[in-house]
Amino acid sequence: MTVTFLISAIAIGTVLLFGCIGETITEKAGHLNLGIPGIMCTGTVGGCLFVSLYMNSLEVVENASWIMLILSSLFGAFLFASLTGGIYAVMTITFRCNQNITGLAITIFGNGLTQFLMHSYVDKSNFSTGGTDVIIGIICKYFKISMGNASLIVNGIIVLIGKIVFSWDIVLYAI
Repeated sequence: MTVTFLISAIAIGTVLLFGCIGETITEKAGHLNLGIPGIMCTGTVGGCLFVSLYMNSLEVVENASWIMLILSSLFGAFLFASLTGGIYAVMTITFRCNQNITGLAITIFGNGLTQFLMHSYVDKSNFSTGGTDVIIGIICKYFKISMGNASLIVNGIIVLIGKIVFSWDIVLYAI
């Protein structure tokens, strides 16, 4: 189990290292891009979405070409990440919006879009992360409300509990 954890940590860490290196180069050019995690998330979901579309278009899954799998995932990742990076670039360079706020907004948007698309279109296995989605599922089932409203309620309660236990500064910084 420890070896598996270390192998997974190295694999994930390598991907994050690429983002860190890119951000370091960007900062040396004088531009702070806090939206890199969101851009990476949208790239991930783009790759997964295109692979899912390719696999669903096949009549027999065993006939999938590994070259097409790689090309579709790369194209989807590039397309989604480029669009998200383009939004960031237009907002900060053309419209001269604050780099920090725009970057954080892109990160929040990218994470939300990733979660929405992965749950709605890519992952049809009803897989649970064991986090708040379990509570949200229970609320949806027993109170007959939509998943979006249940998510808003649960996350709102978490923020309010954070305010009671800590302070607004700490809670908003943690978000």
